[in-house]
Amino acid sequence: MINIYIDTTGSMTEMGKDSAVLYIAKSIEDYCDFKSIENCFYQLNGAAIKELTSLSFSNDVRVDFKSELENSILISDGLFEIEDIKIFDVAISVGIDADIFNLEKISQKLFTSDNVLSALEYLIFHNDLLESAPKILEEDDDEW
Repeated sequence: MINIYIDTTGSMTEMGKDSAVLYIAKSIEDYCDFKSIENCFYQLNGAAIKELTSLSFSNDVRVDFKSELENSILISDGLFEIEDIKIFDVAISVGIDADIFNLEKISQKLFTSDNVLSALEYLIFHNDLLESAPKILEEDDDEW
């Protein structure tokens, strides 16, 4: 299971970041479907997102995480206040004005929005999220 947290703070409505977030989230969702990996989307306040197309952005969103989240990806511009703690496994920065320093301090690994697949593969292989490959049966070594 991969938990994807989407920054829905007001700064995400600037410079087309809201559209970029939707594109990134849909890419992650499609990749997870292809690899048969369960996924869930959340806002930064922890509220579950039922439909990605119904994302709403607001200046009233509170970021309130106190501990590390398991198998987590953050999609954000990093323009919010948060304690200096590694919360997310992976962060994907969005926008030219992204606060890279803030995203690096709250995530184990940071990727840019053009490296979404790299971010996913890092998380999947680093946390061993794929099911074990089926064992290959040894065949008799017949002569030709």
